[in-house]
Amino acid sequence: MFIRRLGNLKRIGVNALMPYFSHPQTGRPWELGRALRQHCPKLESIDIDGPVPLWFFDLPILPYDKIRHITRLATESLPLYLLEDLGELAQEANWAYRMLRLQEQELGELAEGKSAKPYFPQLKTLVLRGKHCLSAQDLILLGVHGTFLTRLEMVHWSVPDRFILNMYDTGAAATAAAESSNPPPLSGEMSAVVEERRRWKRRVFNYLHLLMFLQRRSSLRHFAISGDTIPFEHLIDKPIVPRTPDQHMYDDDYDEAAEASAEEKEESLIILPWACEERLETLRLGFQVSASDPREHELVWKHLGRFGNLCSLHLDRSTLFASLSYGVEGLLEGGMSETLEEIRSLPGWWKTKDCRELVLWFSRSFPKLRVLGLAYDKWHVDGKRGKTYCAFLEDEVVKKCSIRRVFIEDAPVEESPW
Repeated sequence: MFIRRLGNLKRIGVNALMPYFSHPQTGRPWELGRALRQHCPKLESIDIDGPVPLWFFDLPILPYDKIRHITRLATESLPLYLLEDLGELAQEANWAYRMLRLQEQELGELAEGKSAKPYFPQLKTLVLRGKHCLSAQDLILLGVHGTFLTRLEMVHWSVPDRFILNMYDTGAAATAAAESSNPPPLSGEMSAVVEERRRWKRRVFNYLHLLMFLQRRSSLRHFAISGDTIPFEHLIDKPIVPRTPDQHMYDDDYDEAAEASAEEKEESLIILPWACEERLETLRLGFQVSASDPREHELVWKHLGRFGNLCSLHLDRSTLFASLSYGVEGLLEGGMSETLEEIRSLPGWWKTKDCRELVLWFSRSFPKLRVLGLAYDKWHVDGKRGKTYCAFLEDEVVKKCSIRRVFIEDAPVEESPW
């Protein structure tokens, strides 16, 4: 009754104070999202603290014969030669194959976004504090349809609470749609697949979903997520290579030239562009790269260098080396040298011998840079040794450089993102 009167509401903050997971039926936490969808379509800014089950798009699930990837999957199975080779494991492998194909096809349909209807078409700002429950499906569709979305902040990755994953719309509309159709009967195996898809309707997002969002949302100007880092192997565009070395023995269409091209591509790693590269002004994100492979560091620095309007860069928990021998000059690839004003949590390199020279390099390369925060892990470096590493901050040439504040940041206390 209260929300019905808020038809012109544009900004809202919601805190989760009740233990919804203990009494999901009596508490009916999903009713809040439905009420906001129905009565507050003009919402532009949503700030959520806690696992509030607020969704952003309709994800129709019934009847199953209207879901393209379900109907296609009903006729798919593992290739015959693999079924023969696997023997007793064939049934289990076939199930795993179907579930993998189910996820791939579902992601493809989500990325098309044809059947999705946004609850809040005017949404510009979404801030998720604490342990939230933004689903992978909603995140991808925000990337496809979030035309006005300019700010997305997440303090943690989404929480895999079972009460959220298991909730799906079983209201009158969905039930009526199911009863009015006469879908063909499914086999026992496919029924299990459909039920699995239903239970995971609001799946927790992972690195793949996050990157799919960033590769699609061009309006984004401010993006921040903390609590975890993106591993390099998830960041790169992986080439498609034959799954079995002897595939040509079973496949008449086997192309040796195509395989050679795929292997060559595997050697030349690529990070796909993000749609927001020309607009992004603030970025807070961690990258996990190998300490033994300078090529990985160089690729990430060049990727960051694409953001021509970036003003603030936070590299929380990153394992990047900011060193000329690890490609840090890749930051100068675009126009960031004229816009960057702040770098925080810059990791690793300041513990090496060339830390003084690199501070001066940042000073010369980024004329507008005024704040440089250097990451310092207090749990692995004792105080006396830390002072030795920080001694370069007292050099007169460092004090007089164009950067107004060069300081050491304590690394955050390590904790589980859940």
